[in-house]
Amino acid sequence: MNHFYQKAITILLTLSFTIPLFADIPDPLRVACIPNLYPVSFLNEEGKPDGAFPRVIDEVARRNDINIEWSIGSWVENLEKVKKGDIDLMIALVFTQERDIFLDYGHEYVLSTWSQLYQRKDGLIESILDTEGKRIGMVQGDQNARGFVDLAESFNINYQTYFFDSFDQIYKNLKNGDIDVGVFYNLYSISNPEMIPTSIIYQPTHAYFAIPQGADKQILGLIDRNLINWKEDKSSFYYKKVVSLLTEDLVVFIPRWLKILIPSLIVLILYILFWSWLLKQQVRQRTAALLNAQEDYRSTFTEADVGIFHVNSEGKFLMVNPGFCINLGYTEQALLKMNFADVIFSDDEMKDENYFKDIVDKRRHSFRTELRYISKNNEILWGHLNLTAVRSSDGALRYLVGIIEDITARKIAENTIDDLQERYHGIFENSYQMTAIYDEQGRTLDINETMKKVVKNDVLSQGFEGLTPSEIEMFGVVGSLRVQDMVDECLSTGQIIRHVIGFDETSGEFAVEVTVKPIFGDNGNIHYCISEAHDISDLLKLTGSLEKQVEERTRDIVSAQHKLIEAEKMASLGRLVAGIAHEINTPVGVAKTGVSFLQEQVKETLKKFMDETLSKDEFITVLTSLVELSDILELNLDRAIKLIRDFKMTSADQSSHEIRVVPAKKYIEAIMHSLHPRFKQSLVTWSVSAPEEEMSLHVGVMNQILVNLSINALVHAYQPEDSGRIQIEYYLENGEKVLVFSDDGCGIPEEVKDRIFEPFFTTGRGNGNTGLGLSVIYNLVRDVLNGEIECLSHEGGGTTFRISCRD
Repeated sequence: MNHFYQKAITILLTLSFTIPLFADIPDPLRVACIPNLYPVSFLNEEGKPDGAFPRVIDEVARRNDINIEWSIGSWVENLEKVKKGDIDLMIALVFTQERDIFLDYGHEYVLSTWSQLYQRKDGLIESILDTEGKRIGMVQGDQNARGFVDLAESFNINYQTYFFDSFDQIYKNLKNGDIDVGVFYNLYSISNPEMIPTSIIYQPTHAYFAIPQGADKQILGLIDRNLINWKEDKSSFYYKKVVSLLTEDLVVFIPRWLKILIPSLIVLILYILFWSWLLKQQVRQRTAALLNAQEDYRSTFTEADVGIFHVNSEGKFLMVNPGFCINLGYTEQALLKMNFADVIFSDDEMKDENYFKDIVDKRRHSFRTELRYISKNNEILWGHLNLTAVRSSDGALRYLVGIIEDITARKIAENTIDDLQERYHGIFENSYQMTAIYDEQGRTLDINETMKKVVKNDVLSQGFEGLTPSEIEMFGVVGSLRVQDMVDECLSTGQIIRHVIGFDETSGEFAVEVTVKPIFGDNGNIHYCISEAHDISDLLKLTGSLEKQVEERTRDIVSAQHKLIEAEKMASLGRLVAGIAHEINTPVGVAKTGVSFLQEQVKETLKKFMDETLSKDEFITVLTSLVELSDILELNLDRAIKLIRDFKMTSADQSSHEIRVVPAKKYIEAIMHSLHPRFKQSLVTWSVSAPEEEMSLHVGVMNQILVNLSINALVHAYQPEDSGRIQIEYYLENGEKVLVFSDDGCGIPEEVKDRIFEPFFTTGRGNGNTGLGLSVIYNLVRDVLNGEIECLSHEGGGTTFRISCRD
């Protein structure tokens, strides 16, 4: 009875734990199956999921009555389903930080693997360095692939990547020769023993079950507990069904004699292991030295500022360094798809083709040459190429190393120098000037063809190099000595020396003008000097007669100019007199008319008075008229007197250069009043700002300056219908007397402003202007006042003349 109760209680407790434990496990449990991941996961001959991971989850499900629904697809496809929540349990996962974001892993691993590179039987991959430039196949997103990428980057390896969806695809492409090596997990080779493993082994890892992050972890806990129990029992399901996939299950009867032999074998094995360890140590040391050497080469290859490349026997690029890419303008990937002949200028390609074949055929080890190559943008560049063969121990050609230095700048400089030399010789030999070159000792280096015509024949026949100018006698005895002195002076002073060697120095044969110029080197010292001479015999003969003619014509021009200036002065005075006469005529005419009217009034009044017919009112009217008439007569006579006084004050000064003490402002206003007839014909007014006190003035010069400036302004600065104002200022400034004459007219155009003081220059030639007004002013200021005149003007902004002088 007690036994019955104990059994019942045990069943109830088991049920109490079992029901909540599996209550949240999905039914069915959707599990990933990767059909081509032998022996980790695959489809057996019956088409059912099999492998280390499927066997583990099948056994767990069988023992715990869990239904399984398999999701058969590639590793990448199933991983995407996990992310979307379409799979409850993922297999064969290695822990990574990226996956930890969306996965929860079990704690107990199913199996351990490592990453390894495999190749075909004819492959030559012996170390990680041999993968340089090779075609390497990887599974997209695979952890083994990521580990290799990190490993290759640590060695600065450049390779060509080919991505596939599965390891089977890598295997097929490797078998067909479409890639050189593949990245696998080590267990994959169990199903494909014909693949050859390389020594490149890295990244040992554990593979786990995993579920979507946040899902219930009961299934992971159940799997972990079973794995822990199985791994502790060597006779468990795990060792019989899972480990047997990974190793050969050998059950062999060991005879007694073999058991005796085993200790001896163990000792022998330990001895072998010891020597193997010593050999490995040596291998590690030599490998480290090799890696250091390879790293040094890698640094040199990468950092060199010259182009370095490897090509095979057909000329195809295997490796290119950054310097070569930069020179040509191509990317590394683009160049690795090209041949060396693709970047060589066509003419140079034919020239160097035989050298390349000689290296390939072992007739020579290397060669050097200069050639042209073409950049990506079709620019032709020059390079100095050194091409050397690299052969294996049996003499077979592995590849050729090319080092190419860009010498484009040097070639351009050489071509420029050649062109300059050609131009120099062309100019030197064909120059009409007699040219000679001397060294720093004054000895002749070369003379041109023109110079040879005046050198003695015996000198030419014996050679002129190294002779001095006096020894050559190029311009006669005396003339050559003169050139010798000029060369010596040029070399000693570093100055350009010029001299005319006349008829007397060349024995009357000809005359030459000689120039000797120094040529300096980079250090600032005179490197050599050049003499240039040209025949001026005809010029000197012609100059004598021309000088006489020029002197005669100059005298005539100066005389005519003086006459014209005097005529301009008199014409100006005449215009002034005519204007004053017209102005005086008006008040005098009014006075004359008033006097005539006065006479008639007096006669008529006197007659009425004598006849006693004059009334009081008439008498008063007559008297009133007489008063008004007397006022008119007085006003007009005063006006005439003032005009006569002003004219008298200024007219005598028109051609006078004397200095008088006069009231400055009053005198200037008197001059301007004398121009009233001209101002009355326009709408232009004037004003004067000057000291009231008496000052010493060049009265005649002041008169001519103000008259000419005023008339010039009225004629050129204003149109007849324009209104304007002229401002005249006279003052003392820093011991100088300053006269400023300003108008607000149209201004002077820039293109003629520099010529306004030239004699006979005028912009109004068609209006009868002579162009001497401002020239007269300029001469008076410079010659009489010893002063300066300055014109400030711009078109549309008026004109200002500023005249300054000292007493």
